[in-house]
Order: sequence, then C-alpha cells, then structure tokens
Amino acid sequence: CSIGFAYKKGYSKHGVSIHLNNDLQKFNNVTPCNLKGVIATSLYNENIKISRNNIKITLIKLIKEEFNETKS
Repeated sequence: CSIGFAYKKGYSKHGVSIHLNNDLQKFNNVTPCNLKGVIATSLYNENIKISRNNIKITLIKLIKEEFNETKS
C-alpha cells in the first residue's frame, strides 16, 4: 500500500494505492516523499494471494468500522 499526503495553501491532498499484481516499473521511477531507495512492491510479490474482490470487501469493512459506519 502506498499512502500520500500533501498540505499546501490550506488544502490537503491525499491518496492510497494498493498494488495487487501489476507492473511496478513506472511506480519505481518515482521517489515518494523524497525517500530515496524506497521501491514499490505488490501483494503478489510479497506472496500474498488475494483477489481484487476480497480486497474491496475487506477495505469497505475496515473503513466502515473505523468511521463507526455499520450500515451497508
């Protein structure tokens, strides 16, 4: 997972990406947050086999729990 955050002129910008099993070449051309030597990986490369649908279901559940939103 990659998480980015920026705050400029009173506005915040943020984003999250989860790499399942994709080509990481372009991601590894970026120096995130000026952290030299940091490279992107994927769940597949870390030997975590999970479907896109299971990731979606799990993230929705966790986000709802975090924000105390229990309705479907």
